[in-house]
Amino acid sequence: MRERITLELARDAQIVRDAVTGLPVLRYRDAVVPLNEAAARLLRLCDGRRTRAELVKGSNRVRAFLEGVERLKWITKRLAAPGRRH
Repeated sequence: MRERITLELARDAQIVRDAVTGLPVLRYRDAVVPLNEAAARLLRLCDGRRTRAELVKGSNRVRAFLEGVERLKWITKRLAAPGRRH
C-alpha cells in the first residue's frame, strides 16, 4: 500500500475571525496575518485528511499557495494512518 502524506495546519496556527473586521486571520505564534476568504477556506482544508494532490486538483495557484505557506511553516506534512481516507 502506498503511503499517504497529508497536509495539516501547524499546531501553533489558528484561523479565526477578526473581532473588529469580521475577516479571517491566521494567528501564528506572535503574529496575526490577514487572509482572504479563499486562503482561509484552503487552510481549513489542511486538516490532516487530504493530500497535496487532493487539495491542488491541477490548480497552479493552489499549488503555489500551498508551497508558500509550507515554507512559512503554517502547514506541515503528516504521514496518514494506513487505510485512512476522508
